[in-house]
Amino acid sequence: MKPPAALTFLRAMWRTGALHPRPVRSSLSLLLDVLRHGPSLYALVRWQARRQPNAPAVVWGDLHLGYGALLDRADALATRLPTRSRHGAVGVLDGDPLLTLLALLACGRLGCRVLPLSPRLGPQAVRAVQIRQGLGILLCPDALLAAYPDATPLRLDGPPATRPARRGRARAGQLGLLTSGSTGRPRVIRRPGRGPALMTLAALLNTLPLRAGMGAVLPLPLSHGHGLAFLGTCLFLGARLRLLRAPTPGQLWGALHEPGAEVVTLVPTQLHRLMSTPWPRPAGLHGVLCGSGPLDPDLACRTLAHLGPVLFNQYGTTETGPLALATPADLLAAPGSVGRVLPGVPLSVLEGAVALCTAGGLLRTGDLGHLDGQGRLWLRGRADHLIVTGGENLNPETLEARLRAWPYVQDCAVQGLPDAEYGQQLRAFVVLDDPADLARFQADCRAQLPRAHRPHEVHVVPALPRTDAGKLLRGDLERLLATPDAPVAAAERDARSPA
Repeated sequence: MKPPAALTFLRAMWRTGALHPRPVRSSLSLLLDVLRHGPSLYALVRWQARRQPNAPAVVWGDLHLGYGALLDRADALATRLPTRSRHGAVGVLDGDPLLTLLALLACGRLGCRVLPLSPRLGPQAVRAVQIRQGLGILLCPDALLAAYPDATPLRLDGPPATRPARRGRARAGQLGLLTSGSTGRPRVIRRPGRGPALMTLAALLNTLPLRAGMGAVLPLPLSHGHGLAFLGTCLFLGARLRLLRAPTPGQLWGALHEPGAEVVTLVPTQLHRLMSTPWPRPAGLHGVLCGSGPLDPDLACRTLAHLGPVLFNQYGTTETGPLALATPADLLAAPGSVGRVLPGVPLSVLEGAVALCTAGGLLRTGDLGHLDGQGRLWLRGRADHLIVTGGENLNPETLEARLRAWPYVQDCAVQGLPDAEYGQQLRAFVVLDDPADLARFQADCRAQLPRAHRPHEVHVVPALPRTDAGKLLRGDLERLLATPDAPVAAAERDARSPA
């Protein structure tokens, strides 16, 4: 007989040491903060500040803040926010991770609805989100004010905190997230009233190398669900969190070699760049948590070979949260899989489509995949990205992973072109070590790819459009066609018959 989910979750929490040394007192203290301030990031910081005010909380550049100092700065910011923010909705431009964190905490203190926004959206898109979501004010760091002249400046300086009275009772759903926009216009996802199932959270705590007081590195934006989820986990565990903003591979390697760095979370694009310029293995690193995009099997194998069995790959969506997790053992045995479905996740694969069986009906993730005999989930790309050429179905992600495995190809993207004879032909955008490698690329395509997988057009570009979290913006690929002086090759059309 399996133990109740709540008991399993409590055991997992105990294992991390998050409630030590007085588990009953710590649990009651956390409960009181959540009842007073809602299930928010602010409640977690206030809980830690009362338990261990001098424990290291956040490192940003040369600035080191303990949990007590972090709470004081958040309270000080809450006193400086315009009065209308305390009753409405607030947008936060995520241009500075520490300022974004403080803004999220201050909004949690005041009980207002808050939506972190990526500056990569651009002023026009941000303004559209403001109007659609009724954001009364937009908080903006000084570095971005020129592009957002009507925004409210977001700064560290200001008067001491006066502990403003909270307006209204805590309410769920105060923190919103914007989808990446990689499959269309970004959408706002409200944080559900209930998070992932207790069994799911317990499995993550029991499997991932997480512990109280750990040293963590966060190079992801807080406007993305992946980065925000890791932030919340670190605050709950009382971790020391090193914040980074769009670091170079050298900067990220440097952070991993800092004393006390134990766990890092990142996206496959960042991992690819790290492994392209490898440094010696950091002695204290025992967790590399990857997610928010397809992990190339070759990249997984190279990472495991260089860093040892520390790589974990998580699959999930902004809407659903975590769904599956691949451990180092899974990645060694089946490097192309996303591991096993997490306990408590009602996932199934119906006619090749990944879906969740919820109380409201069937929720499709938009991904294609299958479950193997060992219960591991394998993904085959997005249903909405499928290319049909000559009667053959082609997932662009599969072809892109194969092309990126060629040593001189840094990055690539494939899209379908309308074609009267075949329905669609392939157009490839490639980032090469040297543009002169274009002829080599074409020769390898002819020698190594089936005819249906050979690009009809090849465009060499300096970089591909990606989100802060590394997701490819397929809708923006057309803009690369206007890149001046970019080498272009049109392959000869293969004589092949539709299937």
